[in-house]
Amino acid sequence: MSYEPSMLPEVKAMLEEEKGHWREIAEQAGVNYKAIANIMQGVSKEPGVSTVEKLHRCLLDRSAA
Repeated sequence: MSYEPSMLPEVKAMLEEEKGHWREIAEQAGVNYKAIANIMQGVSKEPGVSTVEKLHRCLLDRSAA
């Protein structure tokens, strides 16, 4: 199972807009803060499907609020 290829760049763009709130996002999404940092620093070039989907869902919810 894999996420939509366009989802990761979208998640990265949304995370960039939320810079400074990554710890809160990690907690809300149920992912490790280090996972977000690794994605944004390019350390994790192919993060897990579950991580990307959780972040995507959380970031969409935050933008809708």
